[in-house]
Amino acid sequence: MLAAVCAPGAQALCLWPDAEEAAQRAPGDCPEYGFVQWSRSNRSAAFAVGALWPWSVAPRVWPGRLTWQIEATIGVWRSRAAGDAGDPRVSLQLGLKPIARWAFGHRWFLEGGVGLNIVSPRYRGGDRRFSTRVNFGDHIALGLRLGARQEHELQLRVEHFSNAGLRKPNPGENFGQVRYVWRF
Repeated sequence: MLAAVCAPGAQALCLWPDAEEAAQRAPGDCPEYGFVQWSRSNRSAAFAVGALWPWSVAPRVWPGRLTWQIEATIGVWRSRAAGDAGDPRVSLQLGLKPIARWAFGHRWFLEGGVGLNIVSPRYRGGDRRFSTRVNFGDHIALGLRLGARQEHELQLRVEHFSNAGLRKPNPGENFGQVRYVWRF
């Protein structure tokens, strides 16, 4: 995401390109969607924002349509559990994840993805403490597209974060999430 912002000629994350630049841009060069997300687990609450880049459209092999996206996320996790003295109660999350989406019907879709996340300082929520800052996040979601041009989406998601057993302890954390997505 930083490369997209800092690249020469990025022009505000490609949101307002001039006509000549827009005509030369290939699909996937710029994010097409932005999102805000609220999450909650037994021990924590989180808020995140991010952007989605379309990646590719797979040929129709079965009913519906399969598409791919890349997601970049920045979020804040806040532990609601009383921690040990001196332990941070707030962690910053940075994530990057490929996502597969299967659209069925006119407005409904299912999606899932697995990606890398940096959570710093290491997350602690009550008796759960991550042993690494680098973790994996995998999610499944049910979504509904809204609006005359389907420019809005609402999603209900479940996401699991853990280090995949690379280091102990590996308690992981499961979040229920609500996400609102809009097309630029």
